[in-house]
Amino acid sequence: MATFISVADAKPKEEISVRVKVISDVRFTDRDILKCRVGDESAIAEIMAWGNEKEKMKFKKGDVIEVVNVVVSEKSPRYL
Repeated sequence: MATFISVADAKPKEEISVRVKVISDVRFTDRDILKCRVGDESAIAEIMAWGNEKEKMKFKKGDVIEVVNVVVSEKSPRYL
């Protein structure tokens, strides 16, 4: 079972689980990567997916989702 933390508590290279609300529609970047802006009461972050993980990003603005066992980006703790 995952232990959920807040987005603000995320640290680079840490594996976390968070409950967040989707605050933007899923969009493509120029490198075939999907991005979506999410947030909880503590902070806003972006979820990024590529390869087979793109199939899991079938949510829309306003949905509340659980992001489980995701590794936080080394460059920025606001990228999941």
